[in-house]
Amino acid sequence: MRHLPRSVLTALLTVYVVWGSTYFAIQVALQAFPPFMMIGTRFLVAGAILFAWQKWRGAANPTLSEWRDGGIVGI
Repeated sequence: MRHLPRSVLTALLTVYVVWGSTYFAIQVALQAFPPFMMIGTRFLVAGAILFAWQKWRGAANPTLSEWRDGGIVGI
């Protein structure tokens, strides 16, 4: 029987913990918030994190038409 390298085991453990904690957080949040509010909040926070990360990397601000198109897709 072959043994997996330590890096593979660490990666699998990380996926297990992160994925499992996500499902647990969703279960807890559904008891406190309506589903659509929770989904909207998750996407808003994720978008804000991605926007901040892109600004940190030096990306230009989106144009007004890109904001409009993104808002249409989001709605």
